[in-house]
Amino acid sequence: MQSIPLFPVLTVLLAAVGVLCFLLLVVLRQALLSGQPDPAVERLRHELDALRQEAQTLKTRQARLQQQLGLLRQELAARQADARTLASELESLRAAVREAAAALTRTRDEEEQLLDQIAHLSEQLAALPQPQPPPPAPAAAAEKWKVILGESPHGETYVPLFLECRPEAVVFQPYGVALPPLDFRPGPDGNSPFQRMVRSLVAAVAQSSGATAYPVLIVRPSGLHAFYVAADQLTRGRIRFGYELVDGQMQLTFDPVPGLTPAQVERALQRARSEFAHGAPDLAGLGRSDAIGQSGPLQGLPVPPLSRSGGQPDKL
Repeated sequence: MQSIPLFPVLTVLLAAVGVLCFLLLVVLRQALLSGQPDPAVERLRHELDALRQEAQTLKTRQARLQQQLGLLRQELAARQADARTLASELESLRAAVREAAAALTRTRDEEEQLLDQIAHLSEQLAALPQPQPPPPAPAAAAEKWKVILGESPHGETYVPLFLECRPEAVVFQPYGVALPPLDFRPGPDGNSPFQRMVRSLVAAVAQSSGATAYPVLIVRPSGLHAFYVAADQLTRGRIRFGYELVDGQMQLTFDPVPGLTPAQVERALQRARSEFAHGAPDLAGLGRSDAIGQSGPLQGLPVPPLSRSGGQPDKL
């Protein structure tokens, strides 16, 4: 069987393929020269532009992140420096605590030693005989004073009627009979219970002993106002009197008035109040005669200037 030679066929095929390639190149060249864009090429171009924009955005974000990273690194470095400083201070504090603990331990040891010494000394002290306390010193008796009248230049004998001036009343001593403010209010005739009582006592002393009674006002600093009130009434009643200035803390003793008893002094005051109440119709609203003896501060009474019509008071 004879074989058919293939060379001419392959040559024809290769020639045909070359012609087709040439025609394809001509067509592509004409398409490129005609200026009509290929849709695939345009899509690729748009994707390329989008990729470029995204790349630019990523570069910008990368730069910003690099800047933030730099700031964070600086802050981290500062905090690391602070941490090193705090660690150094903490170590110093730990050393100080260790020293304080050691000192406390030494102090406790010393305290225990001192307590042991105190206990030992207490035992020795308890073993010693206890000294007897000295007897209490007797309380010093309060110093007391007495007001004594001097001799009269005319040889007259006076019996003092002591009237102690206090803030709330004038007290007839040594009987303790108090005359409150209402006993110093003058009646229609100008006489108060105080004036009537003093005149009654002066007359009683003269009748019992023949001596002349002499009112003496004992004036303390707190009773200065009462002194002015009593002195004014004695002066207006033409009753001669004297006065003595004493300290507020001074204790005084008074001798009883010869011929006068406490009952007589009380009766003289009640009689003076009764005469005042019956002779003062404008004071009837006060009620019974004993209302004259109500208490109250003498600062409420007026203090007119002392009248010299009855003579000047004597300073003892």
